[in-house]
Amino acid sequence: MKHLHNETKYLRYYNIIVLNSKFKNRTKLQKSNQDYVYYERHHILPASLFPEYKDLKDNKWNSVLLTAREHFICHILIWKHYKSTYYTNGRIKMTHALKRLSCDGKHNAKLYQSLKVKIEHTKESKLKMSLLKLNPSKLTLLNNFFYRKGPFTEEHKMNMRGQKDKSKCPFCGLIGGTNNMQKWHFDNCIEHPMNAQRNIENRLKRTKPKPYTKIKCPHCEIVGTKGNMTRWHFDNCKLK
Repeated sequence: MKHLHNETKYLRYYNIIVLNSKFKNRTKLQKSNQDYVYYERHHILPASLFPEYKDLKDNKWNSVLLTAREHFICHILIWKHYKSTYYTNGRIKMTHALKRLSCDGKHNAKLYQSLKVKIEHTKESKLKMSLLKLNPSKLTLLNNFFYRKGPFTEEHKMNMRGQKDKSKCPFCGLIGGTNNMQKWHFDNCIEHPMNAQRNIENRLKRTKPKPYTKIKCPHCEIVGTKGNMTRWHFDNCKLK
């Protein structure tokens, strides 16, 4: 594991887990098999950091079968390793991998294990995954195949374009969907004569200055607003 830069305690723990699983000679079995155990294939050298070893057919030594819990713990250890060695590129990429594995920090190792072991894919999802492995570029076509029940009708197309049930506001002349126009225009339009008068009145109210009550100090006879006068005059006046 010299490729993983500096030696840390996290890297030592990572090596122990990987070597133990290598010595056990694990194999993936069908669920119908009596000795079935759920395993996940893991790149010993992360594929994002070492793309030259990404292909496991040519680099079988870079592959190991881990339980779901071991897989989760290994990703935490790699992340901690790169974090402690201050290797920025490795820390960023391993952070993204761990976030995806933990569902943005919502899962821990035990929960991840239980979810992975109990999960059962439907026939539809199995077919989709197998087709996607054959040609990953056809993801949009697969989505259309599984989630669309047929070609869109003209009415449906009109709804998506927002061209159905449009109306025009008689006051400002804007055109839009009937629901939005009834909510923001017609009787509620800014250009409506009644609303325009109300807006003018509200603006005038806002611009009018607030009336301040002025009082006179009995000691120095200075006149001012109530707040300042009570603070600096009356009982606190210098001429008292």
